[in-house]
Amino acid sequence: MTRYESSMKRSLYSILSIPEKLVTALVSGFWRFLNGLRRFVANLFFLMLLIGLIFVFVAEKRTGLLLPVKGGLLINPKGVVVEQLSYANSLDELYMLSTDGPQEILLSEFLQLISRAKSDSNITAIVLQPGGLVGTGISKINAIGEALLDFKQSGKPVIAVGDYYSQMQYLLASYADEIYLHPMGGIELKGLSIYRTYYKEALDKLAVDYHVFRVGAYKSALEPYLRNDMSPEAKQANNVWLTDLWRSYTQTVSQQRGISVAGIDQYVNQQDELLVAQNGDVAKTALAASLVDGIKTRPEQRRYLIEKLGGNDDETNFKHVKFSDYLGMNHLFTPLKSNMESYKDKQVGVIIAKGEIVDGRAPPGAIGGDSLAELIRQARTKQEIKTLVLRIDSPGGSVFASQVISDELALFRQSGKPLVVSMGSVAASGGYWISTDADQIWAEPDTITGSIGVYGALPSLARSLTKIGLHNDGVGTSRLSGAYQLERPLSDYAARIAQLEVENVYRQFVQRVAVGRKMSDDQVAAVAQGRVWTGRLAHANGLVDKLGGLQNAIEAAAELAGLKEYSQHVLQRKLSPREQILRQLNSIRFDVYEQSVENAWLSAISALIKEFKILEQMNDPKGLYSYCVACKLFQ
Repeated sequence: MTRYESSMKRSLYSILSIPEKLVTALVSGFWRFLNGLRRFVANLFFLMLLIGLIFVFVAEKRTGLLLPVKGGLLINPKGVVVEQLSYANSLDELYMLSTDGPQEILLSEFLQLISRAKSDSNITAIVLQPGGLVGTGISKINAIGEALLDFKQSGKPVIAVGDYYSQMQYLLASYADEIYLHPMGGIELKGLSIYRTYYKEALDKLAVDYHVFRVGAYKSALEPYLRNDMSPEAKQANNVWLTDLWRSYTQTVSQQRGISVAGIDQYVNQQDELLVAQNGDVAKTALAASLVDGIKTRPEQRRYLIEKLGGNDDETNFKHVKFSDYLGMNHLFTPLKSNMESYKDKQVGVIIAKGEIVDGRAPPGAIGGDSLAELIRQARTKQEIKTLVLRIDSPGGSVFASQVISDELALFRQSGKPLVVSMGSVAASGGYWISTDADQIWAEPDTITGSIGVYGALPSLARSLTKIGLHNDGVGTSRLSGAYQLERPLSDYAARIAQLEVENVYRQFVQRVAVGRKMSDDQVAAVAQGRVWTGRLAHANGLVDKLGGLQNAIEAAAELAGLKEYSQHVLQRKLSPREQILRQLNSIRFDVYEQSVENAWLSAISALIKEFKILEQMNDPKGLYSYCVACKLFQ
């Protein structure tokens, strides 16, 4: 009983001369009623606040959707285009994602909205402002570019405007009919590269011994811990796929801009000479190289767009709807139509597998062995799903988790349903491991794949601790007791066991590929050893069946299942009400993030942190990984 209840009881007892037990019951009951009422009012207030927030968001969407009768669609993405949105499990994670990364834009929605704009009579043009686009793979940019080319078939123009174009931003802009650049801006074309920081000398100075167990002359993920430079094998392998990707990049720009590949290479490799001819003016140099159609300040760009598309009421801007508002309109009022109702019993299942492969369960944006296996199991047991397309965008990860997924895929195929893999920007190492079970493998021409190899690693701090006077000693019952403790030196016996296990897993990987691709072990070995390939080169080497995108793979899966008419069904883990609220918050979490021109030294620090974060995510129970670090860093 609280002191307030006691006080009330004494007052009533003394005034009314009521028995103490009755007073106690009355006061306690009344107090419980007050507490219940307080909780009810608090919950009601919270519910009203939640409804109010939803109303605000809806109202905000509605006010943004008061479109002009005719106007342009302003595509000004801020962030990275992805196959699947990442997801925060808690408000703490939500805060970290809000402040630590760019907004994510779903590729499928991007493509659908451009397609819808093509037939929307209110959309008279697309205006591209790609300055906020960061960290997106070439294959995704080209997929958006193809959608823009299809949009232009309607006779509507695409106009790109911006202050400065990074290499990937310019690739997207090259699909426009016209490109305009700010006088103080520039076009950053610099080629493609993989550069890493190497720690061997630093580890030697710190007396840290890093034991690496690997198979594959080109499996260079852990080279930084063993060397001070990139090995000749890694340089050779990386140069092959980087050269092929750069060739694809320059050919795309050449075709879209109507300039020669030689002219693009000259802009990159002889830029100093070109700058001299333009008195050091970067924008004029880009114009002289025909990379842009004109140089305009922001007011000039705005005036030009008003002339082309009409102005708003006060003539301060051109008539347009923002990409985010157009997306909101589709979500809230005119959702993209599906043929699910027409063909409920004839479905092509689609599962998106995006991110690092980790053991156990993982939220969207990462691939958990258990959580992905569960979705595959649902596809197998649902009678209406006749075939499955597994869309992979992953550099790999845990070998154990990869096998858990493969076991479930094998059961899926044994059920008689066809399985087709569609590769996104990257499907390498573990991402390729889980591809080998498919009836067909489709890759984008610029997909990064292969990297067939396995490794494990274990640091030893024994020498480092001895240097500062710390020693480790004790007894064990076997040769392996305490063998893998970080503070103890690794014995030759334990190291030999680890290497033998890695070699065994690599043999399993090669055999899986050989069976799945109908190749001999020797044929697989010739393209394995950890080598990375583009989709084009992988196709030439027999590692994939066809070149094409997700829709091509879906059509192929339907054909394998004998479906002429069908619906598409994306399988996703069902979210609890709490998770659904967090997902809604996820969609607005990144408003605080802005990124402009890349800062060189911040980029270097970011790359270093990124590499260490990769290690943090590794949780294989045996410490064995099939992971393409170069693919991840390049992305």
